[in-house]
This record gives sequence, C-alpha cells and structure tokens, in this order.
Amino acid sequence: MSGNRNAERFFARELRRIEIEYHENEKRKRGIKPQKKRDSPAKRIAERQRLRNLAAKGDRK
Repeated sequence: MSGNRNAERFFARELRRIEIEYHENEKRKRGIKPQKKRDSPAKRIAERQRLRNLAAKGDRK
C-alpha cells in the first residue's frame, strides 16, 4: 500500500511541476518574465569555495 501512496505523491508532485512550467511558458509568451530562482545555499557556498580555490592557485604561480 505504501508503494501506491509513494507513487501518488510522486505523480502529484510531477503534475504540479508540469503545471508550473506550463504557466511560466505562457507568461513568457505574453512577455512577463518569471522571477529568477536563487541558487541553493549549498551551491552558493560551493561557488564561493571554487572561486577562493582559483584565487589561491593564481597566487602560487
């Protein structure tokens, strides 16, 4: 039974994602730009670390 519940949850989430995507496309067609999604904190931290590492490599040369 739990497998069925998980499937229902998955398909409900998938349907919601598709509906959101559809509405964003419709807005884009009408010239309304969707709000940019902000990167997750983990991605921002990783990017900051990557830039720090690149800067450190540049200092060594």
